[in-house]
Amino acid sequence: MTKKLIAFSFEPESIGGFAIISNGVHFGRNGAFSHCIPMTKEAFLAACKDRMKFNELLGIDIREGWQNALKDAMEPFTTMKEECDPELASKTIADLDLNIRGEEAVTADMETLEADNAKLVTEVEKEVKKETKPKKTTKKAKKEVKNDERRDDTVTPVSENDGCAEGDGISAEGTSTADNA
Repeated sequence: MTKKLIAFSFEPESIGGFAIISNGVHFGRNGAFSHCIPMTKEAFLAACKDRMKFNELLGIDIREGWQNALKDAMEPFTTMKEECDPELASKTIADLDLNIRGEEAVTADMETLEADNAKLVTEVEKEVKKETKPKKTTKKAKKEVKNDERRDDTVTPVSENDGCAEGDGISAEGTSTADNA
């Protein structure tokens, strides 16, 4: 019986690493394979939570005798976090973009971004100038009542409301009983 092997390699402060798998069959024999697969820390940590995701990442079915090799390979990375050096990550991404698309495409994108940034700066400056201009405020004049001292207002007498409707025969002044409560 051959021993199936899995190994992971992640550098501290990096955005990813490699997975190495080998089915343990001698290289010169039929059915032998070994693969070195790049993967991000994010993908690795997600697969650690759901081991079936390793099927997609590694290109194997882990239920076919790979469980022990996977468990042993994951063990050193149980405390690994997704953190990485932002400067290193941005440099790596920029280098990959340059290698994949070419220098001309990256330069064209940079020029487009700089033009867009210049437009944004001018728009922001316009908005700031609009907000800093003093706003014209109109004060509403209060209407003054003329001849306030000589008013001929009449006071209407307030009727006494005892809380009962007229003519119901119940007096609000007495104590309440079971009949009138």
